[in-house]
Amino acid sequence: MDYATVRGTAGHHGTYTEHAGSAPAVRPGQAGIWTAYASGPGTQTLTWKVRGGDWMVVAMNADGSRPVSLQVNVAATLPALPWVAAGLLIGGIVVMIGGVLLIVVPVRRASMR
Repeated sequence: MDYATVRGTAGHHGTYTEHAGSAPAVRPGQAGIWTAYASGPGTQTLTWKVRGGDWMVVAMNADGSRPVSLQVNVAATLPALPWVAAGLLIGGIVVMIGGVLLIVVPVRRASMR
């Protein structure tokens, strides 16, 4: 079966590359090659714990037939984000205090003369 790959997106449009193919030896859902998958009628949600490496997302009908219609929403959790934000906030406060001291100390010394 023919297939297409999508690379990059600009707005809501990707760059499609068409490829020639042949009928699969087994149904895609039975191939046993998927790290994570979701299948069935209606809206599907796939939650996958990310690991290092190069990964590819495949969207297809269970029998490999055409057409494929989908809407993709991607989300990620960043467990370290609160700590990074707190560190940046504390660093910003320290820099601000240093800036205030660099202004106040010379002004007070100049006014005491």
